[in-house]
Amino acid sequence: MGPCFVKWTWVCLVLSAGRTFVFAAPPGDLIGSLARAQYQCSRSSACTEAVLDPIQPELADSLRTALQSTLDAILDFPSGRRLKCQTFTNPVIDSDFPDPSQPIVGEDGHLYSYATNSLGYNVQYATASQGNIGSWRYAGKDALPDGNGFPSWADSNGGYTWAPAVMEINGVFNMYYTAQSNSLKTQCIGRAISSVAAGPFRDTSSGPIVCQPDLGGTIDAQPFKDSDGTLYLLYKSNGDNGNTLHNIIWIQELSADGSTLQGSATQLLIPDAAWENTVTEAPFLQICQGGKYCLFYSGYPYNSCNYATGVATASSVTGPYTKDPSNPVLAATGSVCGPGGSSLFVPDAEYSLIHTWNNVNLQYRALSVIGLTDDSASSTGYYDTPTYGASTCQ
Repeated sequence: MGPCFVKWTWVCLVLSAGRTFVFAAPPGDLIGSLARAQYQCSRSSACTEAVLDPIQPELADSLRTALQSTLDAILDFPSGRRLKCQTFTNPVIDSDFPDPSQPIVGEDGHLYSYATNSLGYNVQYATASQGNIGSWRYAGKDALPDGNGFPSWADSNGGYTWAPAVMEINGVFNMYYTAQSNSLKTQCIGRAISSVAAGPFRDTSSGPIVCQPDLGGTIDAQPFKDSDGTLYLLYKSNGDNGNTLHNIIWIQELSADGSTLQGSATQLLIPDAAWENTVTEAPFLQICQGGKYCLFYSGYPYNSCNYATGVATASSVTGPYTKDPSNPVLAATGSVCGPGGSSLFVPDAEYSLIHTWNNVNLQYRALSVIGLTDDSASSTGYYDTPTYGASTCQ
C-alpha cells in the first residue's frame, strides 16, 4: 500500500489496493485522526503496512495535485463536489430516531450515531459503514442503560433522556446527554464515558455537568473542538412556555478531558426571527469555508412540520453570530416534514443526518441523510433539497 500522509493537519489519505480512505480533522485532532487511519490500515486485508509520517510535504504536494478535487471537497466545506456518488433511500431508519447525533468513528472503524430515548431505550444508537452513507442500521441496544450506567441523580422513567452527543477525547468516548434531575425536576446535561463507542456508557457523577433551573433547565448539549484544540460545549437553556428571553443557545469552554466546564458561558443565539416561533435549539457548530464558524440550529416547536433548520456564522467561536438572511436553509418540502436536528458527517462534511416526521400526523421522527452543497449554487444554501425515496448525489 502507499503511505499514509498528512497535508498540514487536515487530511490523511490511506491508499490501498486502488482504494482511498479519507480521514480529516481540524487542527488539534490530528492524533485521533491518525489513530483511526492506522486502525483501518491494520484491519484491512489489502493493507500490508501503515506508515504514519506527518512530515512529507513533497509527497503531500504531489498527491494534492493528483487529487485536487478530492482535497478541495474536504478543505473547502461546504463543497459542491462529491467525493463519490452514492445511492440510498430515505429514511435510512424508518422508525423513531429523533435528535440524531453527529456520526463518530468507533474503535471498530464503524460510524455511530445516538438519539433521544425511544423504543424502551434511554439512549438508542445506530451504526453504519464509513464507505456507505446509506447503510445505517438500528442497533437495538441501550448505550446508557438503567442500573449499569444511568446516574443516580437523574430519572430514567419519564422519557426525558434527550439529544445525546458523543466525542472521543484522549481515547475515551464522552457522551453529553439531557436527563431530568430528581431534585430540581428540570432538564439538565450529564456526562457519561465509555472505552467503546457502543457502550455501555456510565455516569457515576453526583450531579449534572450543567443545569440552568432559573432559565427553564438545560438541553441539547453538543461538544465542539476548535482549530487550536480547545474544547467547548454548546447547549440550550430550555425556556418556559415560549419565553424567548430564556430560550438561548450558549457556548462554554470544556476542560481538556471534557469532564468539567470552565469559566462562564457566552450567549450565541436567541429566537428573534419569525420562522423560529420562540424556539432556537439543537446547535451544531462546524468550521466551514474561509475558516468561519457555521452554527446550524433548529427553530419552531419540534412537534410541527414547520420545524426547520437555520444557520448563523461568525469569525470567532464565541461570536457574535449573524443569522443567514435565507433562513431557514432547510425546511419542509413535499413529503418531508419538520427537518431538524442536523448533525454533519465529520470529517468529510459532505452529508448531514437529520430527523423528519414520518408524515403530517407526526407519529415518529425517522432518520434521513441529506447532502450538503455549495452555498453559492443552491436555492437552499447549505443543503440539497431533501427527499424520500431513492437519492443520488450529483
